[in-house]
Amino acid sequence: MMSSRMKNRIRTIGILIFILLNMSAVYGQGPSLSPYDLKESYLEKRASYERNGTKLVAADNQMELDRILSVLEENAPNSYEYHYVKYVNSNYDGTANGDLLAAYKLKPDAREIIVELFGYYELIGDYQKSKEFANAVKRKLSSDQITYFKHLMSIENAAYLIMSGEDDAYAAMALQRLGEIKSISKIINLDFLQNDTYRKSIEKEFGIASIPFKGNEAKFISAIVNKQPTRIAISTTVSQNYLSMLQNSTFIVGLTYRVNPESQMSDLEKFWGASKQLLISATLNARADKGLFQNFLPPLLTLYKLQKHNGKSDKELRKAIELLATRINKTAQVNEILKAYDQIE
Repeated sequence: MMSSRMKNRIRTIGILIFILLNMSAVYGQGPSLSPYDLKESYLEKRASYERNGTKLVAADNQMELDRILSVLEENAPNSYEYHYVKYVNSNYDGTANGDLLAAYKLKPDAREIIVELFGYYELIGDYQKSKEFANAVKRKLSSDQITYFKHLMSIENAAYLIMSGEDDAYAAMALQRLGEIKSISKIINLDFLQNDTYRKSIEKEFGIASIPFKGNEAKFISAIVNKQPTRIAISTTVSQNYLSMLQNSTFIVGLTYRVNPESQMSDLEKFWGASKQLLISATLNARADKGLFQNFLPPLLTLYKLQKHNGKSDKELRKAIELLATRINKTAQVNEILKAYDQIE
């Protein structure tokens, strides 16, 4: 009798073969994959196709994603997996909103669909409905992640805060919706800008001409930032590739970038003062938490460098940088940077 370990191994090998070969051909030959396996394959591929600096998926990669969706449509058109993948594949364009609701009806307790529903209601501005799903988003977050986003929003006083998408904006939005963050900042979600209605509303709000977003992200972001430079902050969770047209005017001031701040030094000192206790109390056990808290290093290292330029040496700041580097496994890299800064006279 075949052991469960051997069965799992055979299943894994089957999935790997499926990924390597043409989707439609494999599905029509031999044992077919389940709708669940197809969904997981779609999500894995989609993640591997993501590129920094653009929301645009390369044409050949999008064809592969569309092919998986076609297989699901042909073989399991009434399944939760088909409706869910169809919505995700729509890239927020609004054409598959009915599929999102159909997937929720089929599996109302699925965490992934509840998170998508939160995003959908945020996107269309139905905040009463999004609040109903905000706790599901919060439950995905560790205590350190919740602390991070609360800290980010508590010290940022910009009218607008640009964030990347589901990985960062949803967390901040959910905490805002639950009343756990008191912030004046309106979040501009780069994922949502793939939706024409949302994009046009932002264009109208900032008074800029219509600019296609996907494939022109840096140009779009530059256009709105240059319209209201003193009122916009950009989360450092946003890839710098999106800011390529602003690189000469944006400065790190904490967990955000600002355009030509009055005093970067002053902003960084305030950030350091507000962050000391948080850095001590964070547990940082999970890999994701360490990756997120890595965002504290650039502003703290920048402050240390500026202080050295001014002939100062903050031993407490240096110790905090070294401790954080150790806790997130970046000791060697940070020590090299500190060594270079220590040579500044």
